[in-house]
Amino acid sequence: MLAIEKHFSKFARVCGFKVEGERGFDPMTETMAALEQDTKGAKPLSSSLLYKFAEDSSGVVFSEGSIGCWFEIDPIVGSNDSIEKNFTMFFADELPAGGYLQFLIIASHEVEHILDMWQGGRKYGGQPLEKMTAYRRHFIENLARDFSSADDGRLARNYRSFVTYSIKDGGDKTVESLLKFKKKLENKLKAENLNPRSCTAADLIVVGRDLLQMNLNKKTKRQQKPKYNIFNNLADQILEPLVPNTVEIDQIIHHNTGLVSKVFAPSELPESFCLAEMINLLGNDHRSIPGRFVISYTIANNLGSKGASAMNAAGSRSIHAAQKSYTKNDLVAQEEARQWVEVKALAKRGESFLQESMLVMLTAPSNEIEIAEEVLKSLYNTYDWKLEPCKRIMRISSLAMLPMMQYSYWPSLKFFKLTRYALSGEVVAKLPIQGEWKGVPTSGALFIGRRGQIFNWDPFYRIGGGGNYNFVVMAPPGSGKTFTLLEVAQSMISKDVAVFVLDIGASYKNICKVLDGEMIQFNHSCNISLNPFASLADSGAVLMKALQLMEQGIDDEEIQLKTGLSLERIEALRIGKSGASAGVKESDGIEILEIKGQDELGNIKTHFVTKDSIIYAKAMLATMCGVNGDVWGEAIIERAINEGVAKYGRELDITKLCQILDNLKDRKGEAVEGASRFADCLYPYTEEGTHGRFFSNGANATFKRALTVFELEELKNDEPLLAVVLQVILMQITMQFLCGDRSKRFMLIVDEAWLILDFAANFLERFARTVRKYGGSLGVCTQDLSSFSNACGKRKSQAAVLECSTWKLILQQKEEGIASFNASESYRKFAPLIASVKKCSQNKYSEILINTDGATVVGRLATDAYSTAMFSTEDTDFKFLMEKEREGLTKHEAIMALSKKYGTLPELGSLEGEKKCISYS
Repeated sequence: MLAIEKHFSKFARVCGFKVEGERGFDPMTETMAALEQDTKGAKPLSSSLLYKFAEDSSGVVFSEGSIGCWFEIDPIVGSNDSIEKNFTMFFADELPAGGYLQFLIIASHEVEHILDMWQGGRKYGGQPLEKMTAYRRHFIENLARDFSSADDGRLARNYRSFVTYSIKDGGDKTVESLLKFKKKLENKLKAENLNPRSCTAADLIVVGRDLLQMNLNKKTKRQQKPKYNIFNNLADQILEPLVPNTVEIDQIIHHNTGLVSKVFAPSELPESFCLAEMINLLGNDHRSIPGRFVISYTIANNLGSKGASAMNAAGSRSIHAAQKSYTKNDLVAQEEARQWVEVKALAKRGESFLQESMLVMLTAPSNEIEIAEEVLKSLYNTYDWKLEPCKRIMRISSLAMLPMMQYSYWPSLKFFKLTRYALSGEVVAKLPIQGEWKGVPTSGALFIGRRGQIFNWDPFYRIGGGGNYNFVVMAPPGSGKTFTLLEVAQSMISKDVAVFVLDIGASYKNICKVLDGEMIQFNHSCNISLNPFASLADSGAVLMKALQLMEQGIDDEEIQLKTGLSLERIEALRIGKSGASAGVKESDGIEILEIKGQDELGNIKTHFVTKDSIIYAKAMLATMCGVNGDVWGEAIIERAINEGVAKYGRELDITKLCQILDNLKDRKGEAVEGASRFADCLYPYTEEGTHGRFFSNGANATFKRALTVFELEELKNDEPLLAVVLQVILMQITMQFLCGDRSKRFMLIVDEAWLILDFAANFLERFARTVRKYGGSLGVCTQDLSSFSNACGKRKSQAAVLECSTWKLILQQKEEGIASFNASESYRKFAPLIASVKKCSQNKYSEILINTDGATVVGRLATDAYSTAMFSTEDTDFKFLMEKEREGLTKHEAIMALSKKYGTLPELGSLEGEKKCISYS
């Protein structure tokens, strides 16, 4: 046509029909025709979107012919009958006529905001931990974008769940009814602990782009959440301009990214299904979907009374027909009638007739999409779902998955047979609101759920506000125990928590050297004094000052400024002074005792000590003297401690305490029978005794480093001494933080605790019960549950240590370990889950079952090459590092060399978000 127009234009000029300078054709017409040819008839995808504008203040989104609202929710972890019953009633009674409720879940590769929170909390530890943070972040981001990692169980994701509602736009009255239902829906979601958050226009832009223009480009700079411009059409702001894609019969090709999307719908459904099983459609323990997938499930209350009557009438006809003589042997007719009888009975009990539609979108690189599709279909087939691609309607089916678009696209879905009739109770079982635990909202140790959800775990965060900060780790050798504890240690150090580790076997040597920690080795050359009474006499001085300020009516903030005590510790003082029960005071209160007496010079002295410190000291000495549980013996020891504090104050040590015991008099002035025997028992720990060098010689330990490791390898064959050293360390650390840095938190990890638990159980029980109020966390590592068993009735303290630990971490167990869990009433119900916990045979991750009130989840600890090299306890790796250090390399350089065995590390200066390259001298 254009060629003909040009010829006619030339002809007109020759014949003089045009004046000079006048064009013979319309330039705009020719331009549009050329554009049509260049783009092969392409139209902007945004022109197919129906969104018009949004009101963030009310949460209402206005579209062509419809209005809607939406929430982002937390997933349900686990399920119970009450949730299904409540939703069934809600759909039957509360879902407005003409309303469309969509449940949308996105298995997103965008994990940045979780990593931002994790990285934002890691402010301490200096350059070594900055480096570890950068490597770990890069590693997790790569896992999230590398769908091939689905094969080895390390595909990281962030599952985002939404509930959207749309209805026909009928003017102001419709908006009012929408807002009323929005509030009702929000309250229902809150009641089910789904923590709904009202979404905004900016959220819609993010989700719309994620669904229709997914981008795996790792080098794309992370951007702030896009801003919604109220002056422009919302549909034009959803998508990035000039991003081409082609719709084919069974796929959508994204040209710029090399990705391909496919949309599927279930052609067959399982005969029976329940809400708890829906999580299997996200993947299972052994199979992950190697692509980004989206599940959209919509419930429509659009039949009205007329439609419901028609359904009932159809059922009545089927039942009536089955009663005829000519159908009595027709098995199909009889089965259909039986089903209608059940349906009508459910409807009579209050269930409503609804319509449902389910769509699944899968996106993966073009060279991986076929594999991803087969895995997806195979996974669904396992649970009796059969998926078929939405051939020839890929575009409309993908648009129908967008938030709040269900009202508009329902007629199309119905036309292409992508909708079904269902009862309100039936649809609840198919809600895609199951998911994995999202962890605690603070930075901590990073784990990956079995279905990919990355999450943080921090023992200092208490779910629901109850419990303490203690944790136990049950892990036999070879299960990944050291990796787990090292990950916890470095995570806490990065948050300014002082970490102390009692280790046997030098497992913490590498991290201690890299993080400039202090390693105290208990051997013949040890020059550190662990005098258990070093700070005892002053343990309550500052606390007493705080109590005096309280009595003067000074507010807590002012007391905090004057004493340096944390608000939590000030509250503990108040509880200790209150009329609370003994149990509450033990776990939550700090009590101060006043000890008066004459010092060596005859001066009257008053010492303020904490009640806990006296009990700690008594329990420790009772262990050393072998009188645990002996009321008389413990009373004599307590008297000796009080007299020692009064006489010697800060100078009290075990040698001087023995002198007190040798000269201890009763109220009649006579020598206390048996006290000298206790002094004899303590002799090995005095200046002249075999072990005296550990308790009096050398300088007192100050614990100023972020990480302090007590290496007890040379004491492991002397379990009683090992138990005593453990208790002295625990007591000194507590006193250090009670009298020193009174606002800083600390953690003590007792590795290989099964070696000494029976010798120090009483002390550990007391420590576990009271350490929280001093800002401390106790981590006790044993092989399995049997270490805490009180089946014989004589190990109450061992069982109490477990009971006093809010968090339980269980790694891969041996047969005897699984047997101990099966024998426990408390853990029998978790035994199958515990038995499923595994360590990857290729050492790519270790699984950890994390159990507390309100959460029982399995996380996978997968570390970057640098952390893997640092944490490794393999003999060959240990020898390699020793050889490199002998060659003159620093510990960091040696670890960098070893890391090549476990993967490739990027140059830190090239990492996205890095302001400068972190280097070591």
